[in-house]
Amino acid sequence: MLTSLSIYLIRLYQRFISPYKGFRCAHAAYHRGHSCSQAVIAILTKHGLWNGLSKIHLRFKHCKYAYHRIVASRKNKTKQFLAKIAHKPKSISIAEIYAKKTEEKKERECSCEDMWDAVECSADAYDCADALDCTSSTAELASGAGECMEGATGACECAGAIGSCSP
Repeated sequence: MLTSLSIYLIRLYQRFISPYKGFRCAHAAYHRGHSCSQAVIAILTKHGLWNGLSKIHLRFKHCKYAYHRIVASRKNKTKQFLAKIAHKPKSISIAEIYAKKTEEKKERECSCEDMWDAVECSADAYDCADALDCTSSTAELASGAGECMEGATGACECAGAIGSCSP
């Protein structure tokens, strides 16, 4: 009689409480098998209430271990996910990209020392070194009549106020 009452109460639990509790039996979820309530009904029908108590207790103990394994697995997955996020490259803002490009552009600009090595002027000709304007990406002649492009090498041909660096 107690066995059939226990089975009846478990069936009520399965029908009216279990669907609304919001989670599943940990043993069934971890081992992909029957829930504890289904297992207890099987134990009760086969062994009875008093003879099956130790087996029911063992099943609930296994369910507890399954729950702890699920929680540990979730924590491990969360740690792995957070580690993965931490190693992602940092996104760069547009301002940082612009600053980097500006810095690279400044590095490419000519310097008077660099241009002096590339320009050879004769003593009696126009002084090209004084005419070089090193403020832009191309070294322009102060007269505005000619310009030295980046990477231009060769002699500075000066004729009065007009000069150009020949490649």
